[in-house]
Amino acid sequence: FDLKQETSVYADYYKVPGEGYAVRCRIRNLEADIVDLTLHVSGRQQAEAVCLNWKKNHFPIYETLMDTLLK
Repeated sequence: FDLKQETSVYADYYKVPGEGYAVRCRIRNLEADIVDLTLHVSGRQQAEAVCLNWKKNHFPIYETLMDTLLK
Protein backbone atom coordinates (compact mmCIF):
# COMPACT_ATOMS: atom_id res chain seq x y z
CA PHE A 1 0.00 0.00 0.00
CA ASP A 2 1.89 2.95 -1.28
CA LEU A 3 0.93 6.34 0.10
CA LYS A 4 2.92 8.73 -2.00
CA GLN A 5 4.44 11.92 -0.70
CA GLU A 6 1.81 13.98 -2.56
CA THR A 7 -0.82 12.97 0.01
CA SER A 8 -2.47 15.23 2.55
CA VAL A 9 -4.00 14.05 5.80
CA TYR A 10 -7.09 15.73 7.23
CA ALA A 11 -9.17 15.20 10.35
CA ASP A 12 -11.93 17.35 11.76
CA TYR A 13 -15.06 16.93 13.82
CA TYR A 14 -18.44 18.55 14.24
CA LYS A 15 -21.41 18.29 16.58
CA VAL A 16 -24.28 16.21 15.25
CA PRO A 17 -27.96 16.61 16.10
CA GLY A 18 -28.72 14.88 19.35
CA GLU A 19 -25.71 13.61 21.23
CA GLY A 20 -22.22 13.13 19.95
CA TYR A 21 -19.81 14.22 17.28
CA ALA A 22 -18.95 13.08 13.79
CA VAL A 23 -15.23 12.78 13.06
CA ARG A 24 -14.15 12.89 9.43
CA CYS A 25 -10.75 11.38 8.65
CA ARG A 26 -9.31 11.67 5.14
CA ILE A 27 -6.20 10.91 3.15
CA ARG A 28 -6.15 12.77 -0.13
CA ASN A 29 -3.71 12.68 -3.01
CA LEU A 30 -3.49 15.28 -5.76
CA GLU A 31 -6.44 13.80 -7.64
CA ALA A 32 -8.90 12.27 -5.20
CA ASP A 33 -9.58 10.94 -1.72
CA ILE A 34 -7.78 7.70 -0.93
CA VAL A 35 -9.67 7.32 2.36
CA ASP A 36 -12.75 9.23 3.51
CA LEU A 37 -14.00 7.83 6.80
CA THR A 38 -16.60 9.35 9.11
CA LEU A 39 -17.01 7.97 12.62
CA HIS A 40 -19.53 8.81 15.32
CA VAL A 41 -18.20 9.31 18.85
CA SER A 42 -20.02 10.27 22.02
CA GLY A 43 -17.94 13.19 23.26
CA ARG A 44 -15.70 16.06 22.27
CA GLN A 45 -12.64 14.54 23.98
CA GLN A 46 -13.08 11.37 21.92
CA ALA A 47 -13.45 13.43 18.75
CA GLU A 48 -10.26 15.34 19.50
CA ALA A 49 -8.40 12.10 20.29
CA VAL A 50 -9.51 10.49 17.01
CA CYS A 51 -8.37 13.55 15.05
CA LEU A 52 -4.99 13.62 16.76
CA ASN A 53 -4.41 9.89 16.39
CA TRP A 54 -5.48 9.89 12.75
CA LYS A 55 -2.98 12.63 11.96
CA LYS A 56 -0.19 10.79 13.82
CA ASN A 57 -1.04 7.21 12.78
CA HIS A 58 -2.86 7.41 9.44
CA PHE A 59 -0.43 5.13 7.62
CA PRO A 60 -0.65 2.08 9.94
CA ILE A 61 -4.42 2.60 10.23
CA TYR A 62 -4.69 2.66 6.43
CA GLU A 63 -2.57 -0.50 6.15
CA THR A 64 -4.71 -2.31 8.71
CA LEU A 65 -7.93 -1.28 6.97
CA MET A 66 -6.66 -2.44 3.59
CA ASP A 67 -5.28 -5.72 4.96
CA THR A 68 -8.56 -6.47 6.69
CA LEU A 69 -10.83 -5.45 3.82
CA LEU A 70 -8.86 -7.29 1.14
CA LYS A 71 -8.72 -10.67 2.90
